[in-house]
Amino acid sequence: MATIAQLARQIAESRRIYDRAVQSLAPSTAIDAARKAIAKRAAFEASSIAALSSSLSRISDVDSVSSSVRALTAANSSIKSILESTRSLESVICPAIERERRWQELTHNIPLRDEVAQLTLKSHVSSMLSASLAAQSRFMQLESYRLGAAIQANESFHQSLRFGLDKFATTYERLFDFIRTQPSFLAELAPLVTQRVPLEVYREAALLEEITIPKDEQAPRDVDDTVLAPDERPIDDWLQQLHPNLDNVMHGARAAIHESNPDRARHVTTSVRELLTQVLHHLAPDDDVRAWTDAPNLYHNGRPTRRGRLLYISRGINVDPLSEFVSADVDSALTLMNALQSGTHAITSRLTDRQLQAIVDRTESLLLFLFRLYATNE
Repeated sequence: MATIAQLARQIAESRRIYDRAVQSLAPSTAIDAARKAIAKRAAFEASSIAALSSSLSRISDVDSVSSSVRALTAANSSIKSILESTRSLESVICPAIERERRWQELTHNIPLRDEVAQLTLKSHVSSMLSASLAAQSRFMQLESYRLGAAIQANESFHQSLRFGLDKFATTYERLFDFIRTQPSFLAELAPLVTQRVPLEVYREAALLEEITIPKDEQAPRDVDDTVLAPDERPIDDWLQQLHPNLDNVMHGARAAIHESNPDRARHVTTSVRELLTQVLHHLAPDDDVRAWTDAPNLYHNGRPTRRGRLLYISRGINVDPLSEFVSADVDSALTLMNALQSGTHAITSRLTDRQLQAIVDRTESLLLFLFRLYATNE
């Protein structure tokens, strides 16, 4: 029986096939070969989905799993349903190829916008499911450990991580339960929701794994990070455009990872914490938020709350489940940063290069998510 990690890898491969399928719709491509390869892949994917249904069902039946794993299991069940509800690959590619064959006799430039859109959506949903399954696999590996064990975190640190993780996972479950019943939402915001949202959960799981499980006990990566991460504008460009100094802070955090300075860990955690705060304030300045809303619950001592700023940043997408996920995402990241900053010097000094890199990766991913959210307002 395939594991969640193996199924994540199999479905990640489906994404590559769908991407190549989009290219195969170009008039100059050997479409006959593409047709056979894609049909074969579709049958294999159906088998993977059937195996996934069985695996998720078994996990749901285990009483001892944590609430975060249970939430990820429910979310992945919803994503699986979304994938199954999209038009089958054969129904998309075959009619397109037949029309292409006939049309090539008259012209070599037939537009296939509907087919390309369907295949692209299929690619996005496959990517979404593979990243989400990879995140669940990592969450499940954490079940046998006390969060923060690898850095010898105290009980208060552990409890804050557990509370933040459970809240984060619950909002993730609710978001995809909503999308399952509102497919038009997915079609409108496919790149943001299908690429960035599952990647946020994956990065959180990867960071928790690094600070919880000793390096020699960690399982191999489920899916290559380069497969999960979308090809998009680098974070440095976004930061430079927002404010030149922010890019310098990011470079400083990255450079500190490999320094021999005993205070390097505190430098990294303080830098990324400050960077996240500054980005929130630059994307949602006080005056702009005030001009947008005067809701009393979004202000504290006359200034916008973090939730108020996040709602302003994501105002172009007025969907409560997404807003709740964004808020929980930021809270989860800041919970860890605050716990590290308020912890003893012994804890931060024990952070390894891998753990510090995971902190930076998590921050960069979250910042990219916030920038992408903000871009939906344009």
